[in-house]
Amino acid sequence: MDGASDAEEDAALEALCGSIGLDLLQREGSDAEKRDWSVRVKAQQEAAPLPRTEARMDASTLQLTEKAWELRLAGDRCFSESHFTQAVRNYEWAMDVLRPVPVEHAGPSRCALLLKLGRCFLKSDLRRNFSMDPHRALRCCEQVKENDLHGTWQAEAQCLKEEAFALLPDGTGEAMTFGYSSQAPRKTAISSRQIEPKRRSKSNNTVYCLELNSVQTFNMLDTTLTDDLFFAMDAIKEDRMRRG
Repeated sequence: MDGASDAEEDAALEALCGSIGLDLLQREGSDAEKRDWSVRVKAQQEAAPLPRTEARMDASTLQLTEKAWELRLAGDRCFSESHFTQAVRNYEWAMDVLRPVPVEHAGPSRCALLLKLGRCFLKSDLRRNFSMDPHRALRCCEQVKENDLHGTWQAEAQCLKEEAFALLPDGTGEAMTFGYSSQAPRKTAISSRQIEPKRRSKSNNTVYCLELNSVQTFNMLDTTLTDDLFFAMDAIKEDRMRRG
């Protein structure tokens, strides 16, 4: 492409990613992520070109995508330090943050986060009670497929899938299928949430009990649990400030 075309594509990318997002994409994004954004921009321009002002994200979406990048980079730092539990927390939190963001502003970011999560699940750190889970890595690969509109992530997802299969116990990988699921990811309904402090008489320690109206499980598809835990953490901080 010539210089004018490059400038036009950068402007279109900035409209979709935001100026900070575009800068981070160019500095921190993988080759597949950059290709995905580029392909999506070209497909959008060919299908239904929009004035740049209409394609640009609004302020709330921009704030969410920047927060997701902040969490993603924090996860990358944890991963590089082999703190995989915290890396997973940051990556899943970033996925939660991006949940309300339209696909045109977050599709490639979701794919990148899913692959980062998948790589975490192929690691172990017994010191921090983190065990590998190849099945969860395979589910990440499935979700990448669902978000990969142009096949840009196929090579990376396939590589991760092969690594996960190699780590499965003998025979357990044969029953795994990689077709798209007809069921939507399960979401747990919570009609009310509250947190109450209870005081122990002997040790004088405060125990906080988070009450949920339904059973919650720790798995990557149930992001509601992540919301509840951070809600609890904020509520505990506020209560401790009042007590102080």
